[in-house]
Amino acid sequence: MLLLIQLSVAKNGNIGIYGIVDKVVFEPDGSSPERIQIWGLFVAPVPISSGLYKAPQRGSLFQHPF
Repeated sequence: MLLLIQLSVAKNGNIGIYGIVDKVVFEPDGSSPERIQIWGLFVAPVPISSGLYKAPQRGSLFQHPF
C-alpha cells in the first residue's frame, strides 16, 4: 500500500512536507494515543541555489502532544 501525505500547510498555502509513509506508530497505544511516529521518505520543498529541491530523506517524524 502506498500512502502519500501532506503533513503541514503554511498560511500561504504552500506544502510544508511531502511524505511517503512506510509505518505509523501510536504511543502508548492506538485507542488513546499521546504521541505519533511517522516513518517513511520525506522531502521539505526548500529551494537550493541550483533551483532544485533538496534530496528526499528517509527517517521518522515524531509528534507530541496531539
